[in-house]
Amino acid sequence: MLTSGLVSSWRDRLVAGIVVALFLVPAVILLAGPKPSRFGFQMYSGYGMVSASWEDRSGGRHEVELTDHVANDRAEVDWTETLPEQLCPRFPDAVEVQVRRTQPGTDQVRTVSC
Repeated sequence: MLTSGLVSSWRDRLVAGIVVALFLVPAVILLAGPKPSRFGFQMYSGYGMVSASWEDRSGGRHEVELTDHVANDRAEVDWTETLPEQLCPRFPDAVEVQVRRTQPGTDQVRTVSC
């Protein structure tokens, strides 16, 4: 019969439904959970952005491109702890270096005099 290939048994439909559920259920659970969720889709979404700048003797502020000074600007690393001291020697005209970590609800700023 020609249509027998198109009509599937209830077992085939059950197996197909289980396979689809195995993909969809974990994705829905992870997306619906609190953000960021460890090992979830939004693992680093709550870490925010990191920016750095330095001030020269005349008071001018200059933005720092982090990727020029660190190999991998990972989101989970608290760059405010160690980065300011590392940036001072790289900018001989710097009077101070400021590293800012902006997170949802908070702002961490660390300023170091050079």
